[in-house]
Amino acid sequence: TSAHARRISESDRSYPWDDWDDTWCGFLCSLESAVRLLPKAAFVASAFNTSAAAVVREELPQALAPVLGGLARGGIGLQDGFQVVDNASLVFMEYIDYAVLLGEEALRFGSQRVSRAVFHGDASKAGYSEALLHRSHVLGWLLEGGELGLSGAHRMEAPVMLEVGVNVGQLATALLRSHSRLRWFGVDPYLGDLWTPGGTSFPASDVLKLAQENLAPFDGRARLFVAPSLALDPRNVGVGPAPLDMLFVDGLHDEESAL
Repeated sequence: TSAHARRISESDRSYPWDDWDDTWCGFLCSLESAVRLLPKAAFVASAFNTSAAAVVREELPQALAPVLGGLARGGIGLQDGFQVVDNASLVFMEYIDYAVLLGEEALRFGSQRVSRAVFHGDASKAGYSEALLHRSHVLGWLLEGGELGLSGAHRMEAPVMLEVGVNVGQLATALLRSHSRLRWFGVDPYLGDLWTPGGTSFPASDVLKLAQENLAPFDGRARLFVAPSLALDPRNVGVGPAPLDMLFVDGLHDEESAL
């Protein structure tokens, strides 16, 4: 663990490792203890080209080292530092869960069904300045160029997006507000009682009415189809010959429906 701490410190000599090296090594030892409790799938290199165990042992410490070092030397305020740590913790909880899931996939099916996956952890920073964490920030981050940078060369100027599973249209309205040239298409069958953001279920007709009200200000850029996704022909939704720039699937989440 000392060697690990020293390797990280080589990238920033300003960290006061001599003052808190023991604490850092204790943290790394705690992570190693946690790794021993992980399931078999956590040790499988999956479509992420890494394993959940490697994420815990290597990527998590590397992500936390700068902010913890800043807190230790007084270069970062407590409130800002704690917010960054909390955000990183949430992101890595998701990352580790997905890495285990893909490890299970690799154990069962190899790379037949999922050959490559990328975890865009940096996308969570998109809403950091507003103290918000929402999926619209992740998708907006991708529309703005994602990991390629927010330059004009990579930004999608007039993207076309299809969303499968619209619900009340919360995500759609957030993206349409933030991207003035986005053309959005959505499909949802609106059947039975539907869960809505906040945890309450309502009749599908009420959820559809709310979605239509939310999307009304964006008439001309937003079009909602009330139908099962399999019944929708992309050639007839008004997209034309242009390919979709983004497809976001948030419909039924069970394995059968996803496949």
